[in-house]
Amino acid sequence: MSNHALTPLVGRTLAYTDGACRGNPGKGGFGAVVILPTGEQIDICGGEAHTTNNRMELMGAIAALENSPKALPIQIWSDSSYVIKGISEWLAGWKKKHWKNVKNVELWQRLDKLCEQRQIDWQWVKGHAGHDGNEYADKLANQGIDQLPKSFNKVIKNPPNPTTDLDVKSNFSDKNPDFDDKKKDLPMNPMSTDNNPVLNHSALTRDFSDASFDDAQDMEFADSEIMGDIFLQALDGEPAPITIQTSTTQTSKAQISHTQNDDVSTQSSLGEQAAHLPTSANPHFAVFTNPQGQFVPQDDSLIAQRPVFNGITSQPNPTFIPLLPIAKHKGTANRQLILDTETTGFEAQNGDRIIEVGIVEMINRRFTGEKLHVYINPKIEMGEEVIRVHGIHNVFLNDMPVFEQVGEAIYDFLQGAELIAHNAGFDMSFLQAEFARLGLPDINQTVTVTDSLAIAKRMFAGQRNTLDALVKRLNVGKQDRTFHGALLDAEILAEVYLAMTGGQVALAIDDDVGGGVGGATEHQRFSTTIKRFLASSDAEQAHLEWLNALKDNNPQLAENWASV
Repeated sequence: MSNHALTPLVGRTLAYTDGACRGNPGKGGFGAVVILPTGEQIDICGGEAHTTNNRMELMGAIAALENSPKALPIQIWSDSSYVIKGISEWLAGWKKKHWKNVKNVELWQRLDKLCEQRQIDWQWVKGHAGHDGNEYADKLANQGIDQLPKSFNKVIKNPPNPTTDLDVKSNFSDKNPDFDDKKKDLPMNPMSTDNNPVLNHSALTRDFSDASFDDAQDMEFADSEIMGDIFLQALDGEPAPITIQTSTTQTSKAQISHTQNDDVSTQSSLGEQAAHLPTSANPHFAVFTNPQGQFVPQDDSLIAQRPVFNGITSQPNPTFIPLLPIAKHKGTANRQLILDTETTGFEAQNGDRIIEVGIVEMINRRFTGEKLHVYINPKIEMGEEVIRVHGIHNVFLNDMPVFEQVGEAIYDFLQGAELIAHNAGFDMSFLQAEFARLGLPDINQTVTVTDSLAIAKRMFAGQRNTLDALVKRLNVGKQDRTFHGALLDAEILAEVYLAMTGGQVALAIDDDVGGGVGGATEHQRFSTTIKRFLASSDAEQAHLEWLNALKDNNPQLAENWASV
């Protein structure tokens, strides 16, 4: 039984798969972890004594689909470009060409059949990069190798096509009638495994007449005299079974993911998580975290110790430390927080994560000088199209804290404030999803939210109302905006919001705002009384003379004035 808690998705199944090979070809294993919306977790692993990494990656995906309910949509994460590209780009072409010259054709056909009439969201994740689900699947794959029998006594040339019975240790199909029974679609084979103790081929119905190879290394195992013969190592004793383990886990604040924890059976509460939160290569982090590995709200003296950030987000960068100030103005009337987030994608409900949060504080529409700024390791890989938008690279985020380390400090900083964001529903959905993973209460119950995009649409109906368009239209916030960083966008949005709502004349938002509320660097406001200028008696006399001359030259005008 596994008690490693992985966070489920709402309304759909989540799965992580992986393959491993010790030598390619060599002993191989596959692993898949399936997480149901209820929190029930199913661990699957198996192996082959002589195989390739690509075959094991395929078997991981197959195992996930065979051990998940057909009726539910499923999101599958794999670190294999071979699997992801094959299923999303190459498969249609292979089928048009009737699978001609396709390597591992029987596995691809099996996977294709499993995909029929199923709603599947395939996702690629960088392997061995600290992603919880991927690391867990990798451990299962290696477990599949480790459970193989140790002794090999002969090589069999042109073996029969064995089908191995499965040792299924789960009653999952009993509880889920839509479950795709693991044995249901297997072709019958007249050759009994009782008489052929060949290794447990997790491919189950491997067609060796295919004689295809995963890579150049496979060619070393082809018979030099008779091409197409494939050599397999046979085992003494019974075949190693595929093992399936289930556990019921409830995701809550007391169960967090462990990015770099080598013990896959460990779970901890927030009060015991010091040993399990990720450690960063950044030596400065320890100064700003508590014994549990969480970043603490920073007072002025701690903030002063932060190294100056050089703004480079395209490579590992130790000059950034999260800026998480103590919410010294929490509870103050008219406290406004202008915020922006950057994310890995567009759908929080589909597993996209926050990678940057930027916040600027105002009270009574005046800047206090308080800012919050964090970068966050999302534990998933971003695609190039997303990176081109915000310029924040995966390699930079790898050394940043995970949300578990900064989430409570962010949540505390927001309390009781009016949050102002452009297309606020987007930012709030991501924040709420992140806070929910920590078991924190609904953030919408403790703040009020103002959407600056809604204000812009009322003011400039029918026009483009992106932040860039508003900057040009209102002639504010004209800073270098090569990338849409969250803190930069929050600062610019503050200028846009004040301009749209009758705000300030001069902002100088990039200046050092010292002194806090009421300080010397506060900005000019429209509330200042303007001095009245009165005309002199000479000016009034000259004006009357001009009007009389005008009436003399325009009789009709004189009549109109007389009737007023």
